[in-house]
Amino acid sequence: MSKGRPKPLFTRSYVRLIKLARELNEKTKIYEDLYFHPTEKKIRVKTIDLSRTNPLCEVNSKPRGKQDWEERWLEAYLIRKAKRNDWMLLLAGKEYRFLCSQLKFRQDRTKGEKQGRILDLLLYDEKEERLVVLELKREANKKALATAKGELDDYISKIKDLVRIEKDAIAEAFKAPGIKPIVIKDVVGYIVWPAHNGCNEELDLDKHGLIKYTAIREPWKKFEGEKKAGKTLQIDFEECRKPT
Repeated sequence: MSKGRPKPLFTRSYVRLIKLARELNEKTKIYEDLYFHPTEKKIRVKTIDLSRTNPLCEVNSKPRGKQDWEERWLEAYLIRKAKRNDWMLLLAGKEYRFLCSQLKFRQDRTKGEKQGRILDLLLYDEKEERLVVLELKREANKKALATAKGELDDYISKIKDLVRIEKDAIAEAFKAPGIKPIVIKDVVGYIVWPAHNGCNEELDLDKHGLIKYTAIREPWKKFEGEKKAGKTLQIDFEECRKPT
């Protein structure tokens, strides 16, 4: 390994933690709004309680610094939705196996990055046999689009390298009990952002897909209100463009 080159992401210890977190997520019934998130060093216990104003923070911790809480709430919503369906996420008319959230890539010293980027959600399309990256945005504008495209380009490129170099480790890490190991034929990405009046065809999405959702400002308030009324808050998602 050359000097300055990032270490492999899926080390043996990391694979063990990913598998342990999956087991904890699937078997722990004591509190349904917990999510066990694996990092390279330990498993963090996070909240996916949608009535909280700081979703995806560690349990019993206070939020630090400035965060986009509405975007994190949407991520917690999707994790919770998958958890309640045996970790199969029904999204925009399709079904995906949930693999992980907040997957952090090590910093790339060859490019002068100060810290690794963090991927929002990684899913697996069993029918198409491909990994699916979701990049969540709470605003639909040109700046958000440019940012999302750049992030997806980076994530997909790095994941394809990981698949090429660490394919067996990825398959082992994300293998769920009782199912066959995943087969990865491709990696695609979706930008997920609020519905607006712009024409889909006018968006320069490159090769990425687009999923739109019904945005709610301060959604934790809406969620809590629906809960008190005996209802369940549902966010609608629509696939407006497939990845190419």
